[in-house]
Amino acid sequence: MTRRELIKLLSSSAAVAGAAPTSLLGEAMATPAAADPAGQTSTNPAASPQEKATSSARAVLSRLLGARAEDFSLAWIPAENGHEVFEVSATGGKVSIKGSSGVAISRGAYTYLRKACHSMVTWSGMHLELPSRFPDWKARVVSPYQFVLYYNVCTFGYTTAFWNWQRWQRELDWMALHGVNMPLAQDGQEIIWERVWKRLGLSQAEVDRFSVGPGQLPWHRMGNINYFDGPLPQAWMEEKRVLQRKIITRMAELGMSPVVPAFAGHVPEAFLRVFPKATVHTQIWAGTSMPSLSKTFLLDPKEVELYKEIGGRFIREFKKEYGVGEYYLADPVNEMRVP
Repeated sequence: MTRRELIKLLSSSAAVAGAAPTSLLGEAMATPAAADPAGQTSTNPAASPQEKATSSARAVLSRLLGARAEDFSLAWIPAENGHEVFEVSATGGKVSIKGSSGVAISRGAYTYLRKACHSMVTWSGMHLELPSRFPDWKARVVSPYQFVLYYNVCTFGYTTAFWNWQRWQRELDWMALHGVNMPLAQDGQEIIWERVWKRLGLSQAEVDRFSVGPGQLPWHRMGNINYFDGPLPQAWMEEKRVLQRKIITRMAELGMSPVVPAFAGHVPEAFLRVFPKATVHTQIWAGTSMPSLSKTFLLDPKEVELYKEIGGRFIREFKKEYGVGEYYLADPVNEMRVP
């Protein structure tokens, strides 16, 4: 089976679960599940999309500028042919920002701060020596892109594995200020997979043996390693569940379309105990000297009904926990031989 055929099969599991993807990616993210009581949201859940756009951007600017954010008036305008747009008009020391989403409004405000006030907000620090009176300035910008994608899967091991909500909130503000509207949202999936595997008949011990440590999760998700520096603590998975709800809620408020995980074909070794007639390929990460205990198992692409069953179960459970996801990511053969 070719890569193209495998991608088509993985997409079918999303369709069975109620999505309508065109490849490994489907459509946009809809309303997420309500945040946990501990979650901090910047908008009223009952607010209209227009109200969420302005209130979420207002919260970003308030965290960035403090009291000076009061000099900014914010308003919503419709997108232009499906592309984000913002308008900036500064006069008399007051700044008017209009945009098609929380991201567009935030990006408009940051463009003004950068171009007119010579300010900068980066990963490594900020330069925000604001003038006592905001200068006159005017601009209108339509994004040349429908989507601005951010992250790759390895970021969730290299960088974000141990981030808390405070660090994520700073990152989400940075995304909005820089116009990111399609970030990957890969956290919180392990607790969903645990539910899926156990409901299919695997024991907790068998699921634990499939697991890896927090810093190695991206490569486990891509089928490179199993049983390495694990199992994941239950408390850590629960923290990630709560964190993912906050992240997705904030992304939705800002008008972002998160890319969420899907079933890529990788199964626990104990899967064969429950499904002894299934065809499963044993794999070792190509070009590495990983110990044999870390070998991985890829369900044969011809097992169409199992792909649909497992993929559908995962997506339904993910939607139930975090909201309606319609852009999906799956890595079936990352640095691995295609069976």
